[in-house]
Amino acid sequence: MKSLSRALTEARSQRAPSRASREAARVWLPRIASFALIAASALGLGGCRAVEAIFKVGVWFGVLIVVTLVAVTGGVLALVMKKKT
Repeated sequence: MKSLSRALTEARSQRAPSRASREAARVWLPRIASFALIAASALGLGGCRAVEAIFKVGVWFGVLIVVTLVAVTGGVLALVMKKKT
């Protein structure tokens, strides 16, 4: 276990960040944050496009199913009506 005086000496020997490193952080952190926001937005918009494409395909698939059902139902009704006469 460290003695209290040794711990205090180690704590004092650690330097605070220099003025140059603080200035660099002040310049670069907003740029990095802006870049991260732009990247997240771009990725999010790409996801929206993918979802939009999936829904468009879904709509056309639904239209295809409805047209097929109407055609099959019409064909069956035509056969049934032809047999009755």
